[in-house]
Amino acid sequence: MKARILIAEDDPAILKLLETNLQVAGYEVVCAEDGAQALDAARAQVFDLALLDIMMPGMNGIEVCQRLKSSPSTQNIKIIAISGDQGPSLRERVLNAGADLFFAKPLDVVAFRQQCFNLLQS
Repeated sequence: MKARILIAEDDPAILKLLETNLQVAGYEVVCAEDGAQALDAARAQVFDLALLDIMMPGMNGIEVCQRLKSSPSTQNIKIIAISGDQGPSLRERVLNAGADLFFAKPLDVVAFRQQCFNLLQS
């Protein structure tokens, strides 16, 4: 069975890049343009992994991560946080919110896809 991945990213170019690369790797991908859409999708479907942009309008990725991890129905989703901000304080906040990994933009797509695979195997 294919792993199902939720991508929450407000930049259409990055969203398409991630979606295409993960689909080519054989994953089923669902996209959300903001945090509220991501939470709605996570409540409606089962996901193995969520990729959350941290800086989104409205609800940011940290809040989405906290909500996913605090709900019994979504707490087991693996989470990778993505941000253009590479500061150590943001990385610490993201990991404390429950994310499994943090990636800085711009993404090395090959390394990113490998980490998705590794996380899904754990």
